[in-house]
Amino acid sequence: MNYYTIDFTNTTDLSDFYQRIIKGLGFPDWCGENADAIWDLITCHLKTPCHITVLGNNTLPRIPAYEYPIIKNTFDETVKWYKNIGEQVIFVYK
Repeated sequence: MNYYTIDFTNTTDLSDFYQRIIKGLGFPDWCGENADAIWDLITCHLKTPCHITVLGNNTLPRIPAYEYPIIKNTFDETVKWYKNIGEQVIFVYK
């Protein structure tokens, strides 16, 4: 099992929000700071099976908070996508 942690604690702005996802999932620095770019890499870059812990999502400031439901949906779709190809991805929110 591979383990990743995305920590949104003390996120300051939208760029910081995406950088925490990119770093937490071990994506390359050139990854775009948007949900489409995250989807593109999350479906080909994760080492599966994996367990992803998401911390601090309930403490997000207003600026990235409006983006969080989009990313949460991306995470939910990731679980389904990997399940359909016989792989396991687990997200735990704390």
